[in-house]
Amino acid sequence: MVAAAGLSTTIGCSPEAKPKARPRPRPTETFEPPIPPTAPSGTTYEGIMVSPKAPDLTVGWTVTRPYGVPDKQRLPVVIALHGLGGNRYTFRDVTLLPAYLTDHVRRGGEPFAVATMDAFASWYHPRTTGGEAGTDFGAVVTDTLIPTLAIRKDLRLDVERVGLYGFSMGGYGALRLAGLLGPDRVFAVAASSPALFDTWKDVRYDAFEDEAAFDDYGTTFRQGELRDIPVRIDCGADDEFAEATRHYISGLLTKPEGGIHPGRHDAQFTMRYLPETLDFFGKWAVAAS
Repeated sequence: MVAAAGLSTTIGCSPEAKPKARPRPRPTETFEPPIPPTAPSGTTYEGIMVSPKAPDLTVGWTVTRPYGVPDKQRLPVVIALHGLGGNRYTFRDVTLLPAYLTDHVRRGGEPFAVATMDAFASWYHPRTTGGEAGTDFGAVVTDTLIPTLAIRKDLRLDVERVGLYGFSMGGYGALRLAGLLGPDRVFAVAASSPALFDTWKDVRYDAFEDEAAFDDYGTTFRQGELRDIPVRIDCGADDEFAEATRHYISGLLTKPEGGIHPGRHDAQFTMRYLPETLDFFGKWAVAAS
């Protein structure tokens, strides 16, 4: 989860979330930060949408196409969900995803577009309290964003089946929404440093309002919903969510791509595995087309 202000490279929860005190793990390995590709960004479209699932809020969205791909070419789309404290520009400003997307195509990968949207601190499920009370940003993705992308013919996107990607809060959201939509509407799902919790007692950062919400919207024991969807999950060994992510991976019926690697809960970790993640989506975008 990347703080939008100051282009922070820490994918942590915002200070306003006031998480419960928890000792941070010590890093087990040091490594050089990733070197971003020297590739230009492609065309980015932007817009604002109003959703009945987020009353009284205007939600911004973006769509980025890889540089060098003809404007008339129809592309699959991956919807990227930001983390707590982020917004629709986090992937552009912090993880430099547009440059990585062009690099993916230049390396021979199947081209696809990436869509983002504002989701505030919603955790991509229905909320009844807090700043997002009365909203359901999971439904904003499925019932407002995807139809908006379909209506905008100038975007030239194939939204019959989409890819879902996210990190931290967004990683959880991507896994949850992929399970809800199923393989008929999702061609692949990937999560970087997903913010997962094994039990209600483990929940932090106001991810769920109460135990009933955790039972209704948590991902524990719901891995079977992804049985026919290709999955990739990457998490740092020193990430505070590593243990829960290990447990989640072990419950999947098919071993996913990715795994637990040296690293922490930050943008550098996400960027380190971004080329492999984009290649993963490109491979399954071909199969979906």
